[in-house]
Amino acid sequence: MKRFLVFLFFIFSISISKSQLLNTAKVLAPYNFSIGFAPAYYNHHLGFFFNCNAGLKRGVDFEIILGTTRIGNMFAGNLEWSIYNSLPINISMLTGCHLLYNNFGLDGNLNFTFRIKNDITLFTGFNMMINFGNEPWVPLWLPIGVDLEMNRTFHFIFESSIPLNVEAYPIIDVGIVIYF
Repeated sequence: MKRFLVFLFFIFSISISKSQLLNTAKVLAPYNFSIGFAPAYYNHHLGFFFNCNAGLKRGVDFEIILGTTRIGNMFAGNLEWSIYNSLPINISMLTGCHLLYNNFGLDGNLNFTFRIKNDITLFTGFNMMINFGNEPWVPLWLPIGVDLEMNRTFHFIFESSIPLNVEAYPIIDVGIVIYF
């Protein structure tokens, strides 16, 4: 069953796009951390992204994202705030800033996670960036993803998003996250 769901979501991911990278509504507990690696189709180019999350205090974690594509690099720092945390549903909000293609910007996400089984979680939400360059632009996405928990520390995550405006560009990533 798990293999079938992985295959089905991978096929589904190819047909749409996404914005957040390896980010569910799960907020790490204090002193816990995770690292993630994901090849991605980002703004019509192949790229590779690395992220690291650390639980700061109850209900808050900090994330750093480093990414590169053929047309430029990305660096981001975000705080994720737990809004609601009662299984099977988690809701979080992410705020932060980034440097994308040498342009400074602000990030905002609202994330919803739905646990289907002990080892399968679906997530969605709303994602936006406010990019400041010669002219400001604000891409908006509807992210959709699945988190497959192989064991307590090793997860496969598949993500994709539906662009909600013309400034949004396709991003699809398939990655792993290791929790410590």
